[in-house]
Amino acid sequence: MSSIQDEVDAQNRVALQTHRDLGAGWAVCEDIFVQLGGAGQIGGVIQTSDGQTVARPTPSFELFTAWDGLRSVMALPDKGTWFTGRLRLEHSGRYSFDFEWDEEPVWPTVVSVGGVIVSGAPVDRSALLEDLHRYERSSQYLPDWAASLRKETDVQFAEEKMPPELLRLTADPQWAAVLEGGRSYMRDVVIDGRAEFTSSEDLANLILADLLGHVEAQDLRSMLSTAQNLGLLPPVDDFTAVDAQRLAQELTGHAPAGVLSLALARLMNDLAEGIKKSVLETSAG
Repeated sequence: MSSIQDEVDAQNRVALQTHRDLGAGWAVCEDIFVQLGGAGQIGGVIQTSDGQTVARPTPSFELFTAWDGLRSVMALPDKGTWFTGRLRLEHSGRYSFDFEWDEEPVWPTVVSVGGVIVSGAPVDRSALLEDLHRYERSSQYLPDWAASLRKETDVQFAEEKMPPELLRLTADPQWAAVLEGGRSYMRDVVIDGRAEFTSSEDLANLILADLLGHVEAQDLRSMLSTAQNLGLLPPVDDFTAVDAQRLAQELTGHAPAGVLSLALARLMNDLAEGIKKSVLETSAG
């Protein structure tokens, strides 16, 4: 658990970085920071030296990092941490913070004087769940809206609804990780109520992007060999000779598609269709 001094230091870092970002010509800044999972947003309003009120300029990466650090430092065992943070900063350096621990957050798209969210965009339910997992809360510290969200979003998948040949493919640990990644994307889609608007092609593109972005060339060649042995890809004499970079270019449309890239794209689409069909009924939405 962090100390009071740790919190003070973290608040100082946020205030100092905000001051650096704004430069000259302002008198008061009122910012609102909301973070859920890996996403964060800062909205704010500035009173200029000549009495005008304007929206704050685009925050720096360093400012997001400082706010994230403050939120982490203030996290408590069983209580989690706050969802929305407010900063009022004067050009003189005087500042004050306010934190909302229990109110359901919204993205601060338009902020008025006083640090009031005039217009806020709803956050994805999956992002809320990810954040509640990151900063665990015991039931006594869980707001009613968060407790209801947890109960309503248990998305399960039926193995028997997956094509048998794809299940055999996932006996390979690397392909099993690809399947779980696809299910994770689908789980978020269902939780956020976007299932009917997400096609198998959309899901396949997400799975493919994850595959190309996180799998080393040598491992990719091994995975291709496994799929070929199961008859899911066309015969290749020597997978060690496959140019992984060229294959990625073909799959992303940066080079003319070849036989192998077309077959792999179809395999990704089949996997995506299998994942969609295997979703069990859920009360989310």
